[in-house]
Amino acid sequence: MPLSPDLQLNKALRLLDAGDSLGGEQTLRAAAAAGDPATAVTAWCALGELLLRQGRHGDAAIALAACLAVPVPPELDDMCGSDRARAEALQASVAPLIVVEAEVGVPPEQLWDVLRDVGAVHRRLLPGRVADTRIDDGQRFLTFPDGHVIREVIRAIDDDARRLAYAVVEGARPPLAHHEAEFQVHTTNDGRSRLVWTARVLPVERAAEVRTRMAYGIAEMCRTVESPDVVPGA
Repeated sequence: MPLSPDLQLNKALRLLDAGDSLGGEQTLRAAAAAGDPATAVTAWCALGELLLRQGRHGDAAIALAACLAVPVPPELDDMCGSDRARAEALQASVAPLIVVEAEVGVPPEQLWDVLRDVGAVHRRLLPGRVADTRIDDGQRFLTFPDGHVIREVIRAIDDDARRLAYAVVEGARPPLAHHEAEFQVHTTNDGRSRLVWTARVLPVERAAEVRTRMAYGIAEMCRTVESPDVVPGA
């Protein structure tokens, strides 16, 4: 009979205590994938810490991001709080947060409508910069004028929080071992928008170049969205 997720978690911790790193890793992954939110948060956090100790920073960053992405209902906040805080601290040590932001002269509903239209980057967000956009099974393929293709995974589209989370998994410029990012739209005091774009990347040495590209990109996005010629949604 298969073990329940909480028993898988206990088994994983016993395996790690016994020095069986491979068995512990495999069992933690099983518990994280099959568990309830509280078990999943604990398992992903433990896995991220294990991978970090092994020097597998890219894999650790993915596990820690998965920990923080687990939807936790309010009644479980107290139970999951310490593991999530630990995951945040470990994530910051692996890949420091890059933040760029800008005020946009349109209402937040309008800006969010453009951002959440993930298949229309080439028409509504970065026309000219991106030649084509294709969505396939939760993945986004951005084709650039020179033929280069970037493959992304869409992690979340949260209409309530106006938050879009995604990861570049292939074709990043500059080349990256790990990438996680998100956009979030906030409302300013005068009813306009504040766009915050964050990312974590590996290797850390690429962070300065990535931040420069993000700063240029967010300015270009703002100009497009503020333009009277912006393409409306379908």
